[in-house]
Amino acid sequence: MQLEKTQMLVARSEPGDKSQTTDMYMNEAETVEIVNHPYKTCNTDALKNRLNQLAGLPSLDFAGGEVESSFKYRPSIRDMAAFEFQPQHIVANPYTLFFKADTFDHREKLKTIFPFVLGAITNKILALRRELKELVKEFELKTEELNNRKAAANAWIIDIKASYSKAREFGLLREAPNPQTDWDINNYIQILQKVPKSSELNLPKIEEGSTERAVKELNALKNEEEGISHSIGVLRNKLSKLESLSYSEEQYGKALNFQTERLDSVGWFEDKIKDKTLCPFCGSESRSASDEISKLLEVTKNVQRTSQAVTSAREVLDKEIADIKKQLRDLEGRLNVVRDHRQLLESKSEDLRARRQTLNEIYRFVGRLEQSLDNLNIVQIDSRLVEELKLLESRIKDIKVKLNPEEEKRRLGNALNYISSYISHYVKFIDVERPNDPIHLDTTNLTVQVLLKNRSRKDYLWEIGSGANWMGYHISTLLALHEYFLSLNISPVPNFLVIDQPSQVYFPERWPGDLDPKNPSKLPEEPSSDDIERVNKIFRTLSEGLSRTKNKLQLLVIEHADEITWQGIKDINLVDRWRDGRALIPQDW
Repeated sequence: MQLEKTQMLVARSEPGDKSQTTDMYMNEAETVEIVNHPYKTCNTDALKNRLNQLAGLPSLDFAGGEVESSFKYRPSIRDMAAFEFQPQHIVANPYTLFFKADTFDHREKLKTIFPFVLGAITNKILALRRELKELVKEFELKTEELNNRKAAANAWIIDIKASYSKAREFGLLREAPNPQTDWDINNYIQILQKVPKSSELNLPKIEEGSTERAVKELNALKNEEEGISHSIGVLRNKLSKLESLSYSEEQYGKALNFQTERLDSVGWFEDKIKDKTLCPFCGSESRSASDEISKLLEVTKNVQRTSQAVTSAREVLDKEIADIKKQLRDLEGRLNVVRDHRQLLESKSEDLRARRQTLNEIYRFVGRLEQSLDNLNIVQIDSRLVEELKLLESRIKDIKVKLNPEEEKRRLGNALNYISSYISHYVKFIDVERPNDPIHLDTTNLTVQVLLKNRSRKDYLWEIGSGANWMGYHISTLLALHEYFLSLNISPVPNFLVIDQPSQVYFPERWPGDLDPKNPSKLPEEPSSDDIERVNKIFRTLSEGLSRTKNKLQLLVIEHADEITWQGIKDINLVDRWRDGRALIPQDW
């Protein structure tokens, strides 16, 4: 495989009696050498991970974490095979437009990844989806915590009048007025707060060791708090540097793209210099201009390589930033719990010193009353939890604005409009029955729709007759998709397409002119001129695809048809002829 900067040689071990093997040979270098006896250097997972990295595929899934269905898993290089191959059973299939989409799992996964490969969903959007799901989960947990506290306080408020009467009965509220009918909850609370604390009650002996245990626990909490605070500081510093690096990398990438655009004309100018020994401006004999162009070409290649390296690193930074944010939120949550626990111990330390071995009914009542007042104060006075919920809600709203589904739908619609217009162009070359009718690529049903000119009716691919039409729409659609992929700044789809036996709708499996092995005495059939012309249109369409993509797309065609069907068409290179016992896979393999 020819990659952007290197070459890669890949071989898979023959499985023998097993159904398959994961043993792989993989070698990547600037120029690789073919080895006669490949050996195991990795497994299939390692190869897929490397190809995923080269394709710039994200490590994030489509569900934002906690994937419930395999269709929502992260995109893989294997998913891109749908756009790379048109086998013999697919290329003229009325019900299946894409490779492997004739099985349920691959079809559903292809529906999921289509907006991503068309650029409607980006790596940044996947990162925001993951962050949104984590924030919503945290928001729900904190909301539940707040509701539980309110419910506990409300349960106590129901018995507030009974508590007031009980406190007066125990003599804890001397000279307290009789409750009035117009009193609200705050009237009761204001007076109940005057009840002596448990530490103020004259009760018997202190429990031995209670103060020592409280101090020990308090010191442990302080140490834990310091450790968490230090970890937060380290992660905050790391996050600041990563975000600064991400911004710098983005600006650097833009600068590189600007340099690349400025240098685009160098290749054109170099092509126009026919004689390298003459100056293109004055015609004098000199190689200075040619040498300067060569230097500019080398600069152009260096800029392009640097730009791709920056793009590859950006996905890694996005994932690292998302992970650090998640770690910071977890540590901040732990820090709040430790601080609350420490605050409770500090506020109760005096109570611990005054606790008696024998508890009477008054002591238990005072303890319950203090706890109830604390629960109420947590809701009414401590606004930390409420403030956290406000901040979470604000961030969630901000992300939802950035993840505007209408904007994503608009980007997808624009991409499909471009692709549909490209398909309409190619079908005029390949000559289907309705070349002038509008065409729409349907990513929901993974097929094409052909509309009447007045758009009063749409016909799906399987509703249009003849294998020639099915084959024509298949090839036109795949060429249109690759033309669109190549127009994107970044595309995870490799720029090659393999087509197997596109002429099958015109010729039988055995090429007319070959002897019938079952009846060698029978004279070979002569191909009809009409069929030859139709196959010729297939190759003309493929040549048009190469021309429109400026030869950035590689087309590999395996075909029974002979040279007579592509005579006069440019860009065709006959690699080999596998007939008369010779095969694509050698016998000694």
